Amino acid sequence: MIDRNELNNEVLDCQFSGIGRIVQEANDMNDEDLIRLEIGDTDYMPPQMLIEAIIEQYQNGKTHYSFFCGEDSLINSICDMYKEKYNLQISMDEVLITSGGSMGLYIAFKTIMKQGEEAIVLEPAWSHFGEIIKLVGGKVIRVGLNPDEDFGIDCKLIENAITEKTKAIVVNYPNNPTGRIYSKKELNNLIVLAQKYGLYVVCDEEYQVFEFDCKVTPMYGRYEKIITIRSFSKTYAMPGLRLGYVLSDKLLIH
Repeated sequence: MIDRNELNNEVLDCQFSGIGRIVQEANDMNDEDLIRLEIGDTDYMPPQMLIEAIIEQYQNGKTHYSFFCGEDSLINSICDMYKEKYNLQISMDEVLITSGGSMGLYIAFKTIMKQGEEAIVLEPAWSHFGEIIKLVGGKVIRVGLNPDEDFGIDCKLIENAITEKTKAIVVNYPNNPTGRIYSKKELNNLIVLAQKYGLYVVCDEEYQVFEFDCKVTPMYGRYEKIITIRSFSKTYAMPGLRLGYVLSDKLLIH
């Protein structure tokens, strides 16, 4: 018999999220008329040109190990996109290709956080932030976004939660689940606060393409301790391909 005391408590303490349980219940219902709002998956297919390109790559034998940081052509394309869309100059050694955004978050927290250090998570937010932080030995400090200000960032509340053990602030932008896109002023105030205390800002921009009335302005490049995580799951409706990337300082990427 396996003894629980032999296992890693940091893993045992992680919980299957409430959303995860609802997903399983919805899967078990097998009802075509069921309207699924419980998980961030798309209900449309990837672009046809993307499907064809994936098939072509497989047929050409692109099923082997890649470079440690990812294919140069993909990294170059990411750098070009940031330059063209945001006028932001990024070098190739600031980019790490990962197995989806979740792995990018895990790697980021594992790199910057030591045992017992704290990360402030602005909520409501994606439920797995907290579990990933616990998994790397960190402690989650939850600070609410302001519902009276359209779930805006309240830097006073964040500052009140900062202790000598605080290592990072986690911001979900655009926000999951509210869809809120923070203003430049809110983001600037958050960066100023992080600089004041020398904190990292871990920015999950998974939903960056879902911009309508206002545009998403990347946080990356405004402060050397900003770590941005993005993926192709929502952008191209291909979460099963598990493809994402991290943008960060060259040392952290290394």
